[in-house]
Amino acid sequence: MQKHYIYLYLYADFIIFGAKFIIRVMAAPYPILIRKKKNNGTTTAVVNTETAFGMVASEIPFHFAGDVKEPYKNDWHDEDGVEAYLSDEGLFFNAYDMEVTFLYKGQQNSFSGNLRDFLDFLSGKDGDGARLTIYDTYNNVGRNDVYFKSISPDVFVKQNVSNNANGQEIASFKVTFNVGDPVTDVVLT
Repeated sequence: MQKHYIYLYLYADFIIFGAKFIIRVMAAPYPILIRKKKNNGTTTAVVNTETAFGMVASEIPFHFAGDVKEPYKNDWHDEDGVEAYLSDEGLFFNAYDMEVTFLYKGQQNSFSGNLRDFLDFLSGKDGDGARLTIYDTYNNVGRNDVYFKSISPDVFVKQNVSNNANGQEIASFKVTFNVGDPVTDVVLT
């Protein structure tokens, strides 16, 4: 069965009476690919969030170049400025948090069960570990050493979306992940 998602974000920057507004138009949602890794090094098969849980992403803000870690410095009181240790290997990057917006469309009263399964999967409660490799199929960006941090308390669920007796429900929610390895490019298929 083909699922059709309608999700509208408007994007534009403008200022009215001193307040800044951001409007975003977001096109087609897309699945996220996730592989899990246990501490003993074993990995699972790649999971497609759409086929496994009915969840697709509408926004996933991977950083292509994050914040640089502050280098070690000596601030000698008897000298001007600071003496920074800059490695010949270059500068290193901080881990970061990213908030992913997920959408769901399924049969009436199916969202809560699928959400529970999805959160069990992300948190490792399914027994396969909680260390994730995530791949964004829209932007073709993936990262290692990712872990689930939280789900936003603002979950939008709309039931009886279709006009027939077999009603459907749609949902929108945000999940926060921590990206522990912000530089290694990963490709999952």
